[in-house]
Amino acid sequence: HFFSTRESSLWAHLREKFPKARLAVTPVAYFPVKFYWRLSALAKRVLGRWPEEWSQVDRFFPTTEREAAGLRLYWAIPGARIRVLTNGVDDRYLNAEPELFREKTGIRGDFILSVARLDPVKQQDVLLRVAAKLGKTVVIIGGEEVSASAYARSLRQLAQDLEVSARFGFRVHFLGPLRADDPLLPSAYAAASVFWLVSRFETFGIVALEAALAGTPVLMTEAQGAPDIFSPFARLVSPNASQAHLASEIEQLLKGARLSRSLREGLAADFSWSRVGESLEAYYLEYK
Repeated sequence: HFFSTRESSLWAHLREKFPKARLAVTPVAYFPVKFYWRLSALAKRVLGRWPEEWSQVDRFFPTTEREAAGLRLYWAIPGARIRVLTNGVDDRYLNAEPELFREKTGIRGDFILSVARLDPVKQQDVLLRVAAKLGKTVVIIGGEEVSASAYARSLRQLAQDLEVSARFGFRVHFLGPLRADDPLLPSAYAAASVFWLVSRFETFGIVALEAALAGTPVLMTEAQGAPDIFSPFARLVSPNASQAHLASEIEQLLKGARLSRSLREGLAADFSWSRVGESLEAYYLEYK
C-alpha cells in the first residue's frame, strides 16, 4: 500500500518480485475544474486511459468523494477499482489547552495559525498580506522542501517588508516544523484564534481537522475534496478569493465562538483512526 503515486517506478518491480501481492495506492492528485473532466476522460480513452504504471494498481483509495469522482471522470479509472478511505485524526487534540504554547513562545492574544509546509500551494503569502491589512499576528508552523526553498525565502522577506507598512499589531512568527507527537502542536491549535488552510487545492487536510478538534474556527479552501469533509463546520472560500473577502471572513471568525464540545466530539468519533483502520481492513479483505 503506497500513499502517493511518486513511487510508481517501483510498482512493476514489486509485481515481478511478489506476483501474488495486491497493490493499493492512496493518490494525492489534483484535478482541473469539472468542466474539463469529461473531455479529458474522452481523450484518455482514445490516447491511453491513464499513466502506464497505474495499470499495476488493484485498488485506489482516495480520501474524499470528489477525489474519487476525479479518478473516474478525469483519469477514466473504473469505479470498481476505487474505494473512498478518509484520513483520521488523533483524539488528543480534543483536550488541547493553550497554556503550554503561550508559555513556550510568549505569543498571547489573537493570532492566525498556519500548519503546513512553506509552499506556494498553501498560499501563506496571501495569508501574510491579509493579516497585514487586519493588523493581526500570524504563526506559521512548518518546514520547507528543497523544491520550494525560493518561496520560503521570499515569504520571510515579505514578512519583513510588510511589518514596515502594516497596521499596528501585525507580526509574523516562523516556528519551523514540529513533530506530530510534540505537545506544543495541539497547544498551538488551542491557542490560535483562526486556522488558515486556504490552499490552491487540498485532498483531505488533516491539519484543519486537528485544529477543529481543538476548537479553533477554520478558514478552508473549497478546492478539491475539502467540501466533502469540512462544509458542516468550516468557512469555505475560493482559493482565488480577493484579499478583502478573505479579511472579511477572518474578521467574522474572530468575532464568532469557538467550535462546540459536542461538535468536536462528533468529529473525533467520525474520523477516529480506529474507524479508518476498520474500513481499510474491510477493503483489504475484498482481495480474498
